[in-house]
Amino acid sequence: MTLTRFYELYGKNERYLFEIAKADFDSGISEHLAEHDRENLIDLYSERREELPQLNRYSYILCIIAFSEYKLHQFAEGTSALKNTSIKLSDINGRGIRRTRIFLEKVIGINVNNIKEWDFIASLTTVRNFIAHNYGLLNSDDEKRKKVEQFFQNNPEFGSIKNSKIAFSDQFITTSSKIINSFFKSLYTEFETWVSSDQDLQA
Repeated sequence: MTLTRFYELYGKNERYLFEIAKADFDSGISEHLAEHDRENLIDLYSERREELPQLNRYSYILCIIAFSEYKLHQFAEGTSALKNTSIKLSDINGRGIRRTRIFLEKVIGINVNNIKEWDFIASLTTVRNFIAHNYGLLNSDDEKRKKVEQFFQNNPEFGSIKNSKIAFSDQFITTSSKIINSFFKSLYTEFETWVSSDQDLQA
C-alpha cells in the first residue's frame, strides 16, 4: 500500500463514520420518537460525532507510525546492504525511528539533520505510544507527558489535550499525512546526495 492510498483510506473512513452517525440521527427523528427518546438520540448522535472520528484518528496514528517505522527499517537495511556495512541495524541500541536515525547517521553517513520533518515524526511517535498503551490518557506526570503537551502547544492545528486525553483535530489526518509524505521525500533526497558523494560506492 502506498502512502497516498493509505491517507485516502482513512480520509474516506472518517467521512463514512460521520454519515453513519447522521443517518442514525435523521432516521430516528423521522420516526417521531417520544421526547425522552429524542433526547437520547441526540445524545447518541453527539457522542458518535465526537467519538467515532477520534477512534478513526487513533487508528490512523497507530497504523501510520507502524507503517513509517517498517519503511524506515527497510530503507536502513537496504542502505546497509548497498554499503556492505559490518555493523547492522540490529546492532544498534534502542528501537523504532530513534534507532534507525542513529544507524543512518553514524553508520551509513546520511545527513539526517537536513530532514526537518524528523523531529515531527519522533514527537508523533511519542503521541502514538500514549494512544497504544493508554488510550490517549495522560494520567502520568513525567517527561513523556510533557513532550506530548508541548507537541500540541507547538502544533495546535493537530489537536489538543481535553480532560487529560488526546483529542485530534478534524484536519489531523490530512495535515500530518502531508508532513510524513514530505519526510520520505526529504529522506530520498538525502539518500541521492549520499549515493553521489560516498567514495566507497563510487569505487
